[in-house]
Amino acid sequence: MYISSARDRYDGFVSYLKDRKLSEDCVHVLECDNTGSGSNQAVKKYLEGFRGGKLPVTAIFCFSDYMAYGVYSAITECGLRVPADISVIGYDNKVNHAFPVRGK
Repeated sequence: MYISSARDRYDGFVSYLKDRKLSEDCVHVLECDNTGSGSNQAVKKYLEGFRGGKLPVTAIFCFSDYMAYGVYSAITECGLRVPADISVIGYDNKVNHAFPVRGK
C-alpha cells in the first residue's frame, strides 16, 4: 500500500480484527491503485479463479467509495449479484451518486 491513508485504514482494520481475536487469515487483501478502474481490474482478476465454484468471500471492504464503485462494477461484470452474492462496503462517503442495487 503506497498511500498513507490506505496504510492507516488497513492498520485500523487489522487492529479491529486483533481486538476481536480474529485471524488476519480470514482476510484477503488485494492491492491496487485508489481508483475505480484499479479496483475493478484487481477484483475481476481475483474472481476469475472462482468461476462456477464456491466464492472465497461474502463481502469486500474498500478503502474508498471510488474503489467500491469499481468493485461493484467488477462483481456484476463477472455475472454475480450485489449484495446477493457479494456485499460491497465503501469507506469515505466521497462518491456523489448512489450505487444501483441489483440482486435478489
